[in-house]
Parts: sequence; C-alpha cells; structure tokens
Amino acid sequence: MDVKDDDDLEGARWAAKPADVGGLLSISRAQVYHLIKIGLLPSIRVGNSIRVPLRELRRYIEARTVGGAAVNQTAGAVQQADAPAPSSPTRRRRLARRG
Repeated sequence: MDVKDDDDLEGARWAAKPADVGGLLSISRAQVYHLIKIGLLPSIRVGNSIRVPLRELRRYIEARTVGGAAVNQTAGAVQQADAPAPSSPTRRRRLARRG
C-alpha cells in the first residue's frame, strides 16, 4: 500500500480495508474491527463497507510508538477502553466464575 503525504490525496488511496490495516499492523482483521468498535481506531462507512482513513491509521501508529510522548498520555485510556465496565453483564459473569 502506497501512503503519500496527507496533503496529496488526489489520485492516492486515502482509506484502507480492515484486512489491509491488519496486514500492516500484523494483527487479525477481527482485531482491527475490535479496535474500531471500542473507538481506538477511527473509521468511516462507505455504503456497507468499513474503511480506515490512512491519516487516522498514521495517528494511531504514532500515538503508540514506543518512546513517543503520546504513549504515556493514552496508556490509561487504552486500558480503560479494553476492559468491560464493572457493571456490565459480561464482567459480572466473569467475576462470578472466578469465585
């Protein structure tokens, strides 16, 4: 996939399929959909298809780059977004099974 400068979007791909994003990040397509669902990876809908704007993908990667200032700022938000709310039915079932 050829990613050009943000300002030069004419004639360039400006969005990618979740499967392509997964390939770029070395994660599954399902994990990409999960990141979209929990709001960590912005997406757009084109008809019945979901696409991830390359600009947003670049921001996602930059924010999580080791040594980047944004990693420390968003680490808590990432952990909170991944964990179910304490009052959710899923959380209650998990806690009940543990004992």
